[in-house]
Amino acid sequence: MLTDAQIRKLRCPPNESVVRHNFGNGLRLYVRPSGLKTWFLEYKHEGKDKIWKIGIYGMYPDLSLADASRIRDDSKSLRLKGIDPKAHYEAQKEAASVVLKGKPTLRLVIETYLSKESINHKGHKWNFNRLEKFKREYPDICDTAVDEVTPLQLIEWRDDRLEFVKSASVSREHNLLSSVFTYAIKEMQLLPENPFSKVKKPKTSIPRQRRVSREEVEIICNACGYVQGTAPQNKKQQVAWCFIFAILTAMRASEISGITWNNVNFIKRFIHLPDTKNGSSRNVPLLDEAVKHIKLMQGFDDLRMVTIDADSLSTMFRKVRDSTQLKEADLRFHDSRHEACTQLAKILQIQDLAKVSGHKDLKILLNVYYNITAEELADKMNGGSLNNVVQFAKIA
Repeated sequence: MLTDAQIRKLRCPPNESVVRHNFGNGLRLYVRPSGLKTWFLEYKHEGKDKIWKIGIYGMYPDLSLADASRIRDDSKSLRLKGIDPKAHYEAQKEAASVVLKGKPTLRLVIETYLSKESINHKGHKWNFNRLEKFKREYPDICDTAVDEVTPLQLIEWRDDRLEFVKSASVSREHNLLSSVFTYAIKEMQLLPENPFSKVKKPKTSIPRQRRVSREEVEIICNACGYVQGTAPQNKKQQVAWCFIFAILTAMRASEISGITWNNVNFIKRFIHLPDTKNGSSRNVPLLDEAVKHIKLMQGFDDLRMVTIDADSLSTMFRKVRDSTQLKEADLRFHDSRHEACTQLAKILQIQDLAKVSGHKDLKILLNVYYNITAEELADKMNGGSLNNVVQFAKIA
């Protein structure tokens, strides 16, 4: 049987919809290309085949191998007594989530939102972690009937969170909780209006303007033991290779780690991303230098371009950074995307750059990711042949 360490490394090839792993007596772990791992129990009840996503949400690692195995064993005992385990657990969950007069609590709405709505979103893992934390830390709000939660309670929650985390984090949590109430309005028909409509969002901080210098790229490469222009020999060297590739393409770490060789079109010079963060596919055109960079990885793995997943890539990058003089420099892997967008903007119109980066909102691309300096703009204005402005000034 697989261990927890082995389960964490399980992956589903992008060309497969799901890979199922058997843990005995009907317990299965479904692994999807997105990285989502979900526990299911297959069993018979009253002569009928049934399949149940066990626990509340069935997510691994939130539901560990040990807990999933325990639920499987408990379910067997229930079936011997003629009880359908799925119905039994759902009845227990509902009984624990209602208040007087049978009104659903916010806790129940959150659980319903996670199991029926959020599970279909790319950000489900983040949603799950944030909402579970909210339930643990704010039980008084969660155990209030959903139609009796007041704006004042939510304002107190917002102000309390601002004591511990940055305004940008509170703003994201504000949006998530507001989505829960919207779900309660539209899908559960439980209340007439969203109490968050009367709660002011915290003032957001200035967008990150961090760029990447050539010296910093060299420091990262040296710390990884990677010589630029050569084929990586191990995962640590792949970190440096990915960092350079991100600067050449404006691709996210998750996009780079998910590339398979059948996504790469060397002839037409683009990479096809079938599934991106914003939920749509896109083709990323490649600079000639990026094509050369990709060819360095040929022969390393038959299926994937790189053999390091997104989480490991980010973690290893931070460890490498912290082992150098860049530890206090606030350099992040994602800063490579800022640098790439800024460099590519020198040769592309903003609408063309959006096709490369995958931004659907040009304001975000222009105000957040395009971080050109005044000096660079001056060089751009004065470079090449005399432009019409200069010619007009001369005439004047």
